[in-house]
Amino acid sequence: MNDRAPDRKRVRQAVVVGCIGVAVAYGLALMTRPANEIEDAVTSYKVRRIVRDFPEEEDPSTPEAIYAAINRLSAAGDQESWRRLSVRRFAQSSPAGQGRREVPVSARDEWLNAEILEVRVFRGAYACVIAQVAHPWKGIYDYRSLELEDGRWRNAGNAVFGSLEDARNEFAESCNWRLQQDNSQEATQPSRP
Repeated sequence: MNDRAPDRKRVRQAVVVGCIGVAVAYGLALMTRPANEIEDAVTSYKVRRIVRDFPEEEDPSTPEAIYAAINRLSAAGDQESWRRLSVRRFAQSSPAGQGRREVPVSARDEWLNAEILEVRVFRGAYACVIAQVAHPWKGIYDYRSLELEDGRWRNAGNAVFGSLEDARNEFAESCNWRLQQDNSQEATQPSRP
């Protein structure tokens, strides 16, 4: 009888250690799942073209072409274009009748001489264009968020960063947020029979 008591104790310890191991493995799987899911859902490609080198007409068929169109219209001071080129939720809040504004030559040159470095696309519907802006005293990486609406790439926001890596991290965070939104919506949807 005494010989069996230590065996039960060892079995209990082994079960506890096993449960902890399973819990840790499960936690690690949950932590790495979004990163893997994001990596699998993102495509990226190098562009390496100056905005000025793109055709002057608006072309919403690719993220880089609409980025170039947005920069050209910004350089021209065209305020009306934002309603047409932005996603609905932004266009609706943008006031009409903005007309044109005067743009300093230095700002115009920055927009037209921005070098589009790369495009990243998540699930074929969300993208960012990262461009390096020639600035006299600091490195600027322009980050334009885009969404596909009605088969056209449209502006969904803008930010600037001090490094290419920071801009890439912003896109990864944006993808993670979208993934979490999708997962939370799936969790609240009633299951289908």
